[in-house]
Amino acid sequence: MLSRFLTITFASVLLFGCATVDTRIQEHQAYFDSLPAETQDRLRSGVIHVGDTKDMVYIALGPPDQQFRRTDASGLTQDIWSYNGVYYTSETYWPRHHRIHRRHQDDHFHYHGPETVDVRHEYEQLRIEYAGGKVAVIEQRVR
Repeated sequence: MLSRFLTITFASVLLFGCATVDTRIQEHQAYFDSLPAETQDRLRSGVIHVGDTKDMVYIALGPPDQQFRRTDASGLTQDIWSYNGVYYTSETYWPRHHRIHRRHQDDHFHYHGPETVDVRHEYEQLRIEYAGGKVAVIEQRVR
């Protein structure tokens, strides 16, 4: 059985954007000050638990990259926040315009062969479902 307090720790890479955790704390200072010291430390570290409020998740992780709203057959509506992760791969390709030797103005031949580039890939890394304004489900993609 999964622990009621499922813990997710994010690398600082996910905490991107203009606002730092300190800025987000300042935006919600009164609320943050009302939390126990252990909870404050946890949020500063980017750790969320099942049962946390939207404000707590916002302080810990920042604004979501995407938001969804799910309504089931009974009419129950849940808010869902999604956070993206990033990874890079190296890919080699032949540029279309550089497949041959070319003579440049300095009368030297230069070989333009395949090039290797880093390619950025974004993917949904974390999905948080809320019920009654509190975290009910935390899904983290395993790579």
